[in-house]
Amino acid sequence: MQVALKNHTQLATLIFISVVDSYFSKLSNADMFTPSTYYVVEDLSLINYYLTSAKSELWNPGAPGRALKYSTLNDVTSGSNVTYYLDVRQGNQDETLMYESAFGPMNIFYNGYSYGAKEEGIYLKRVIYIPQDTENTKEAFVAAAQKRINDYLGNSSVVVSYGGLLSSLPEGSEDEGYPITSDGNYYNIKIGSRTYKFYIVKGTDAQLVEPTYVGLDLGSKIEITSEDSSIPLDTSLTVKNVNDSSIKDKIGTENYKSYDISLYSDAKSAKIEKLENGKFTVKIPVPTELNGKELVVYYITTTGEKEEHEVTIKDGYAVFTTDHFSTYTLAEKVSNTGTTTETSTTTEKEEKDETPKTGTIDIISYILVATFISAVGIIVLKKKI
Repeated sequence: MQVALKNHTQLATLIFISVVDSYFSKLSNADMFTPSTYYVVEDLSLINYYLTSAKSELWNPGAPGRALKYSTLNDVTSGSNVTYYLDVRQGNQDETLMYESAFGPMNIFYNGYSYGAKEEGIYLKRVIYIPQDTENTKEAFVAAAQKRINDYLGNSSVVVSYGGLLSSLPEGSEDEGYPITSDGNYYNIKIGSRTYKFYIVKGTDAQLVEPTYVGLDLGSKIEITSEDSSIPLDTSLTVKNVNDSSIKDKIGTENYKSYDISLYSDAKSAKIEKLENGKFTVKIPVPTELNGKELVVYYITTTGEKEEHEVTIKDGYAVFTTDHFSTYTLAEKVSNTGTTTETSTTTEKEEKDETPKTGTIDIISYILVATFISAVGIIVLKKKI
């Protein structure tokens, strides 16, 4: 590992170094003359990139590094809050081309430290996949591509239209790095003020998927996912522990952990603070001191009100949903009498946590609670497929 800054010993912990090193070791050097060795952005991920990036052209400073966050490189780094810088030495971009590419030394960074450089490339593969049963006409292809994009975005702000014959384009315009078998046509996709030439191709089930945003903070191991298309896929998650003595008084228990959770997109140069129509799913590792407890997540509003989020326990994580980010507190649930509860937390598999408890239990209250749960059922959070 190569460290770019001094005082390497101040890096959070050796485990973080090990994790980022493992990412770096999985990266293979790309061949400048073989674009098929580059990382790829295509289909709806490319629509997201063009739609959310103010300066998407790869010749813009920082754009290749941002584009890598939308690419197949995420198969390696799993949405973790590492960043990339690609020093472009070669690339292809022109209004007549059906693709964009950039190549050069790429550095991977975490927490201000560089973990070395490898020769890498980024390839914007302008293709939209449509269902196999689509009729073989250009009108049907346009309609199918438009439907997929509209379904993903939840609106019709991106417009698909017929472009012309591929044979009418200048020689060398077609995708040479990733040869595509198409219907012989190119199609125009208008995104904002720009229009791009795209292929429309019948895809496999694996290709006909919508991107899911994944953010992972390596320090806390907190993970956030969302299917909301308004989130730029380059968005990084940052989590900080919060030590605020006033929280105890507001939630009524000393058994809690508070986190300041924030999302930042380089593409938008802004924080992602709230979703208008979508939801985030948040996974927080359950600390040892909260194991076996009935848990809840609290958010304290700007007016001092306590907002409660229901929690599901799955695979050692406390899982809840929200539409905005700020400081959230994972805590042992407090009963109406102001005392902490000793009932077990329901898991997503509707099993009870059998961790032994200490202290006395009001058996009548326990029976009433059990009867209520039996009557209303267990709420299960399921990921949309």
